[in-house]
Amino acid sequence: MNQNTDVKKKYRQYVKENNLSLFYQPWYLDAVCYAHEWGVVLATRDNKAVGVWPYFQKKKNGLTTITQPILTPYLGPHIVKQNQTDKLSTQLSYEKKILTELSNQLPKVNRLVVQGHPEWTNWQPLSWLGYEQTTRYTYQINLTKTETELYDALSDKTRNQIKTAKQSLRIEETTSSAELIGLVKATYKRQGISTPFSNKQFEVLHCALTENDSFKAYMALYENDKVAVVYSVYDKETTYLLITGQSDKKVSGSVSYLIWHSILEARRRGSSTFDFEGSMIEGVESFFRSFGGNQTPYHRLTKASNKPLYMLFKLLGKI
Repeated sequence: MNQNTDVKKKYRQYVKENNLSLFYQPWYLDAVCYAHEWGVVLATRDNKAVGVWPYFQKKKNGLTTITQPILTPYLGPHIVKQNQTDKLSTQLSYEKKILTELSNQLPKVNRLVVQGHPEWTNWQPLSWLGYEQTTRYTYQINLTKTETELYDALSDKTRNQIKTAKQSLRIEETTSSAELIGLVKATYKRQGISTPFSNKQFEVLHCALTENDSFKAYMALYENDKVAVVYSVYDKETTYLLITGQSDKKVSGSVSYLIWHSILEARRRGSSTFDFEGSMIEGVESFFRSFGGNQTPYHRLTKASNKPLYMLFKLLGKI
């Protein structure tokens, strides 16, 4: 996938001018797609990008897919906002044109599965192009509130967990990828599933985040044992909960305590929002909800090159 260097240059300029989320940053995409190349399509006016759609394409078993890179909860189209004094009908007509242009330029693949950023709300024009949509939810905490307001918004159970954990745990900041990955893998192993990224993949991303000063990781220690970790990443506006992990020696409230610590540190750092990245797993959703954030929708788009293939992917749970 060798794109014209001018395309990537325009994309980099677009990302910079429009203050796009961390996951759209070229260096982030370079890291999470390090073994492959990511691409981007542009919609331009007067030789300047007014809309972009970065994408990650891979091939497996002879089938090509556009999908989310590892550790990238949000991606998909982004459009420059029109003049807000324009009529709403004019704005929506403009978005339809740009989304259509972007979609028509994407590579022809067998399957597409994309999760848009919560800021992107208008997917309707893509429905007329054959895309299917599922609404998913994340929880976002408004960090412009006072610490007291944030604490009061916690559920009673979460407050009690934090109080209990404070008595037996201490928190340390860490930059060691080896310590982090060990606790994360232990968590997935207990659940009977394989870790969805390799040590190498995480190490490449961790190095990129370190170079760009875009992560914080905190560990909970019980006596001298490392029992839990919370790894968050951030851009100018938002801190995202990217990874959590626990050792086999679980200590009650350790992850809740670390997340609460991460929320307060994000607020002190100047983030305006803490995003849990969402989960449609009932138990995880209830845990995230207990921190008092606002339920925030985002779009999951799917598409297949033909109906029989779509039905097959749906049957296999791949779309």
